[in-house]
Amino acid sequence: MNPIEFGGFNTKLCREQGQRVKPATKAVYLPLIDMNPAHPDSMLTAMTDAQRLMKECGQNITILTNDQQLYRLAVNVKLVYQEIFFWILYQGLVACTCLSFIGCVGVLMADSGL
Repeated sequence: MNPIEFGGFNTKLCREQGQRVKPATKAVYLPLIDMNPAHPDSMLTAMTDAQRLMKECGQNITILTNDQQLYRLAVNVKLVYQEIFFWILYQGLVACTCLSFIGCVGVLMADSGL
């Protein structure tokens, strides 16, 4: 018995429409970088590895998402190496802003009984 394909609905739809089904993709976690995450060398290592993976996958850009401290560090590293890391887009501060807002609401509503 063959296992169900990951993109079952899309695969079924492609087959019904006579289109070619693309080969399966594989996602693998990379090894951890055993360094202080707030050090610029750690960020440079992560960005260099992201650049390698981006080229292997045939992508033109990579979106990095960080917390506030690492976002600032990544922006500083990109400013120093602009000609190398021009392909990076940052999506920072979104989660931190939402969590800060939720924390503020929680403080304001603490005694309301909610």
